[in-house]
Order: sequence, then C-alpha cells, then structure tokens
Amino acid sequence: MEIKIDPKNAYCLTNKKTLCRRGVMWLGQTCNLRCRFCYFANRVSDREHPEHAFMSLDKAKNICKTMVEVYGNNAVDIQGGEPTIYKPIFDLIKYCNLIGLKPTLITNGQALADKAFCKKFKESGVYDFLISLHGTKHDYDDVVRVKGAYDRILQCIKNCQELSIPFRLNCVLCNETLSHLMEVADLAIQYGARAVNFIAYNPFVDQCDSREQNIIPRYADVAKAIMPVIDILDAKNIEINLRYLPFCIFPEKYRKYIQDFQQTVYDLHEWENASESWIAKPNQRVAAMELSTPVHFYQRIECLRMVHFPKIHVNDQKSLLLEALFAKLDGIKKRLGRDPNVYIFGTTPVAQFLAEMLRESKRFLIKAFLTTREKQTARTLNGMPWVTLEDLNPLEVDAVVNTSIGSQDYINELLKANSFGEIICFLDDTSLEIDDVFQKKFYLPELGPVESFSELEYAYKEHRILMTKSHPYSKGEKCSECDLMSICDGFHKDYAKFFGFDEATSIRLPSKTYDPRYYSCQQRKVVEEQEYAWIFTDAEREQLCADTPR
Repeated sequence: MEIKIDPKNAYCLTNKKTLCRRGVMWLGQTCNLRCRFCYFANRVSDREHPEHAFMSLDKAKNICKTMVEVYGNNAVDIQGGEPTIYKPIFDLIKYCNLIGLKPTLITNGQALADKAFCKKFKESGVYDFLISLHGTKHDYDDVVRVKGAYDRILQCIKNCQELSIPFRLNCVLCNETLSHLMEVADLAIQYGARAVNFIAYNPFVDQCDSREQNIIPRYADVAKAIMPVIDILDAKNIEINLRYLPFCIFPEKYRKYIQDFQQTVYDLHEWENASESWIAKPNQRVAAMELSTPVHFYQRIECLRMVHFPKIHVNDQKSLLLEALFAKLDGIKKRLGRDPNVYIFGTTPVAQFLAEMLRESKRFLIKAFLTTREKQTARTLNGMPWVTLEDLNPLEVDAVVNTSIGSQDYINELLKANSFGEIICFLDDTSLEIDDVFQKKFYLPELGPVESFSELEYAYKEHRILMTKSHPYSKGEKCSECDLMSICDGFHKDYAKFFGFDEATSIRLPSKTYDPRYYSCQQRKVVEEQEYAWIFTDAEREQLCADTPR
C-alpha cells in the first residue's frame, strides 16, 4: 500500500481500496441552468414533472436520517437540480453535520459567484463542493445554455480558493468540451482542485431518449484528447477519474483511472449501493410522495435477478409468488362472479414471464400490457396489445398486476389517480424470502471468484453488473473475448448502434480477471483526514501522523 501526504492540505493520496460509505440525495430537479447533456433535462425544463419541485426540509432530513441509521452512511452528496438555490440548504447542511453525514454539494457554481453567499456555506458546515465545469468560455455558455455562466463559475472557483473551501471538478465529455480539457486541467492546478472527474456523456435517465449521433464524441477522440491532460494532472498529484468508458480504448498505463460501475464502489466520493437502491425510488425523489420503506440490499439483488433473468431465478421463488398472486385473483373472481379482466404494468421481462405463467395455468388470461403515453413505442408488445392508461376505460379493468420494483409506488399512484381496478404487486423488496447472508451465484459471465472478496463485495459486484443490464450498455464479439470483460461496462448501447464496435479490442491477460480492482489498485485517490479513523489501521494512522508535516 502507498500513502502520499499532501503537505498543504488535510488529506492524503493512497491506493488502498475501501468500500465507500457515501450516500446521495436529489432535492428536486429545479435548476438555474439548462445543460444539454443533463441526465434530468426533461425534468428540469418541465415544471409539471413530479420530480421538478424541491422537497420539504423535513423530508430531506428524514432521508439523511435513514442514510445514517439504516445504511451506515457517513457522507452525502446533495444534488438538485441545483442545491445552492434550495432555500433551506443551510439548515440541511447543519443537520447533516449534526447526525454525522459529511455534506458535499454537487453544484454548477452559479450562485457561488457571490463571495458572501459562498462564505455562508462554509459557515454552515459544507465540507466541499463538486463543481460542474464542462469546458470554458463561450463553449461552456453554449453547453449550459445560459450566457455569462462561465464567468460566474470561474468566480465561484476563485471564491472557493480564497475561502479555503475544498472542491473537486466534474467535466462531461461531450463534443464541445474535448477541445477545452487542457484548460480545465490548468484551472484545476491553478486553483487547487483535489480531483477532476471526466465523465463520459452517457445515455442515462432522460438522455436515453434524446441523444443524437452528431453530439456524441467517438471513444477514440476522447482518449486522444484526454491522455495528455491526465499526464499533467497526475504530475501535480491531482486525482483523476474517467467515468463510464471501456478499458480497451486506452493504453494500459491509463486504465487505472477508469472508474466504471464496478470500480466506483471503492471510490470514497461515489455512492454506496444499498442506500442508492433506496434513494433511486421515486418516493425519495418526488416531493409529494411519502418515503418508502428502506430497501434490504440483498433482497434488492434477488429482485433484480428475477427482473432481468426471470426464467433462471424466479424458479426459486415461483411457487410462493404465484400462489399469492393466484389467491388474490381468485378472490377478485369470486367477488365478481366471473373471470376478471387482468392487465400488467411494470418491468417488461417480468411482465412477459408472468403473462406466460398465467397462460400456462389456464386460470387467468392477461388482456394487455399497460404503459403511459410517453413510454409507448408500439401498439403491441411480444404479440399482445400494449395500451396506454389514457386510451383505456378504467371500468374495463378489474385488476392490474404491478411487476415493477424501482417504480412500483409511482405506478401505484398513477393507477389510483386514474381509478383503475385492484392493484396487485407481484414483486417487491419485501416479498421474497431471503437470508441475511448473501447467496452469491455465478450465473453471468461477468461473475466469478475473487480472492479475498467479502460477502458485501460480491453483492456490490453483482449489483453493479445488473445495473448495466438496465442501463443502456452493450458488449460485442471482441468484448466477449476480452479478459477484462468481467470488470468493464462495455459500450453505451446507442453508441454501438451509431458507431459499431470497431474501436473495441480484446485485451489479453495471463488469465481472465473478475476483480474490479485489477487496474484501479494502482491508482492513488484522495482520502480526507476526517476519514482516516475508519479507513486506515492503527499502524497506518501512526505512520500518517509521523509523515504529516507540522
């Protein structure tokens, strides 16, 4: 293990890998910029979207309290939209410190151009800022769609330096930013950023439906532009992270900086998986909704197994789940005196599997799959009608089987608001019989034994792999032949559709690796002094104290 003390600041750089304990929260998608690559672009621009409005302070506090008491988080990334324009933000920061959550704000920095306002964050106890700097000058203004935005974010960075507020930088790698990466690095060095995250422009959330080929940079162009930038930042002992890019587009010396889904669980500035699974539900992101019951992480993985691979995993729980479903449908049939009109709404693989199971039972038939108007892309789904809530008469519906997990409560709210029939939840985080011991199963090619892996690390690895099944990723023929296939996310799915897999190469190692730390164990990352007590052993802390300049 290597530890390098920064002589000017209260942190070190080390290649020791520890599972992160940081949570994340979204206060609401209200923002003062309109970044074209924003994950939540539609929610920011649509004032009527359920996630647009900021939540109450009480709800935000209860989320933070759950992070600490249920998930053991000790730090939190507070996001908006834009959290600096959330009116009770100072009270929330103070509360986080009170309950043991070290607060970070992920911000576009516009409001922090006011030095007096910026100072209030330091006084209230913010630990650091993660500032979104996507290029420089007029190109930055074009990307965020607000004139004068670059001048304000530059003043924000200067204010952080003058007020001694630690900060890190996020830079999204869209076409407009590639020519400005060296300028971003120069600003990071000049003003003392602790880390710079270069984030692939990826098709998550709202971007799944809005990315266009002409605004997506080629992986080869990203690599060419960023490698000299990495060299300069690394020479200045600034942490560098490359988020969500395939390993094979970089020479070996740069692969240690790649932080794909599996690597981020060892990044102390990224998000712990269990609490993130709970936070990702609409209840924790829609101001008007009540908080949902905290997620049991191992149950969550079992649910995801069945969502993505129902024919493999549902057999373990099939009789229990189907018996419960049949009992509820039999009750409706008895009450009506006829076969009920049953519809399915939710996760497509589970819905298709369930429709097949019901058809085989010869007891109940599914009339159609349900969806919302904005999600419908065809009139049929696997040969069955695929109809929208708006196009269906609620009186025709006797029962709706909700097969979703993450959006289960949100779908229930939609159905109740439209006065549809009885709602039956087929699968949720509490419907499965599960042990407190994680049952690892190597049912995917990415899964396999890792020396010294803990039970939790196996769970994290599988969870991250399953995330790439629901997020838009894909792997080609060369990926399947690569010895890093098990620790790499692959290509963004729409990227492969636009450009193909010609840039992919099959990397050969002495043997195939399942360890996500294979390269990242060489990378030195920032550990703040506040984290020393739980990350380092007594002997390591003694050495740190001896090495720290006085």
